[in-house]
Amino acid sequence: MKIRATGFYDTSIVLNQVVDGKIYLKSKAQNVQEVVVKPGVNPAERIVAQVIANRMKNHPFENDGFISKQYSKFVFDLDDASRKLLEDTVVDPSDTNLFSMKQFFGRQHIFLIETASKHYFEPPYKEKEIVEAYKVSGFTDPMFSTFAQSMQSFHFYDNQVELLGVQYVNPIAFGGINRYLFVLEDTTINGIDTTFTIFFRPRKGKDFDGMTGCLYINTNGYAIEKVTAAPYKDGGTGSSVRIVQEYAFLDQKKWFPMKLSTEVQMVFAAINISKGKTAFVTGRGATYMESVQFNPPELEKVKFNNIAVQTNVGSERIKDQEWDSLRPYALTDKEKNT
Repeated sequence: MKIRATGFYDTSIVLNQVVDGKIYLKSKAQNVQEVVVKPGVNPAERIVAQVIANRMKNHPFENDGFISKQYSKFVFDLDDASRKLLEDTVVDPSDTNLFSMKQFFGRQHIFLIETASKHYFEPPYKEKEIVEAYKVSGFTDPMFSTFAQSMQSFHFYDNQVELLGVQYVNPIAFGGINRYLFVLEDTTINGIDTTFTIFFRPRKGKDFDGMTGCLYINTNGYAIEKVTAAPYKDGGTGSSVRIVQEYAFLDQKKWFPMKLSTEVQMVFAAINISKGKTAFVTGRGATYMESVQFNPPELEKVKFNNIAVQTNVGSERIKDQEWDSLRPYALTDKEKNT
């Protein structure tokens, strides 16, 4: 048997001559050259640099006008943990309040808002949204008609992104690579294109209103295919927000936001279930875009003015049959009861 090991002379032995199962090797002095390992270019940063370079080309409000239909729905209810807590709580027959509470939350949500509108944009700055129908459980005030849309920015391409009325620095803004840490987490091949999943958060030592989440970047134009984001730091408001934006490549021409989802946890909105048991309220909603048309002739007839959002008279009195044609999905029984 021949034994070869780094730092020792090659040794040949006969197995039946081995004593006590021990084999001795003679050491050999060697000069090993120093190896210097240097970090390469972060692949995630290379991809993000391409996204930043193509940002204006992929910006929904650049180059092309559009008309789109929009439907928004926002629901307030107990969060999942609180709902399970309530369901698992044994009701004392004499506790009528708890009994009524379980019946209420088993039957309906706390609050529901839905809106149907048309969104018009003509470059460079003309924009208008006309609310054609809205419904708010228990209210008719038109101030609620754009509630869901006010939760987040319409897209993720401006220097700042708005979440719950607070402006946060966009990771793909110019200079974003210096402010944010990017980590390539996954690569998915979709036909001839590839989608990169990139985690982001503010770099250590950087003090600014930043976000954390994941960018899903498609190599077709190095555009955002999907993004998830939430504030990196707790703002101390008693609430937290997380958003998801999903895009589609339309007419073989342009990436466009098709679904904007928002989840708001409201710690300040607590409900006392029983002694030592507290439930918390969460809001979940989404805005859906459909029938998107780029540069249609109809856009020339739109009267743009300084009113960005207009609610049509009578839009709160739309009949259920008309609502069915405006909704992309039918309401659940709990939503109907709300």
